[in-house]
Amino acid sequence: MAAKRTGNSQETSREHTGETS
Repeated sequence: MAAKRTGNSQETSREHTGETS
């Protein structure tokens, strides 16, 4: 997951919060 947070930090944050808006 940490590797995916290279350029998708915003998308990863949304997935962690459970928000897809």
